[in-house]
Amino acid sequence: MFQVRHIYEHNVGVIDDNFVRKVPNLEHLKGRKYPLKQDEIEKFLAVILEIGNKILKIVEDKVK
Repeated sequence: MFQVRHIYEHNVGVIDDNFVRKVPNLEHLKGRKYPLKQDEIEKFLAVILEIGNKILKIVEDKVK
């Protein structure tokens, strides 16, 4: 998803060589716009939130 964010920020969502080097399984989409879907964004944000909460718990446990 960080690579997807990058191509949307810098390449209007079009998959380029740099993206394919980092995400080779999507080479067949090179030159096309990445098909970003809302549920994909929601899942990514849920994972990021979960990771953030785990990090926060670790930090809080060390402070105690």
